[in-house]
Amino acid sequence: MVNAWIEFVKKTKKSHPKMSLKEVLKMIKRKKLYKKAAAPVAAKKTKKKRKKRRSKKKTAKKRKKKRVRK
Repeated sequence: MVNAWIEFVKKTKKSHPKMSLKEVLKMIKRKKLYKKAAAPVAAKKTKKKRKKRRSKKKTAKKRKKKRVRK
């Protein structure tokens, strides 16, 4: 299957043989000659659901109190 855009550019270039490729592309853009063909509606793809990471339960760290000797 050939890219539709490439085919259109080649066809346009053939119809204007004295123009360079760069000029042909500018002309296509300026005159808005190319229209994208509607893509055929295919079966919808279902998105995979991402698994959420389980957050680790943060345990409260017990701080040991230092005994101060007098």
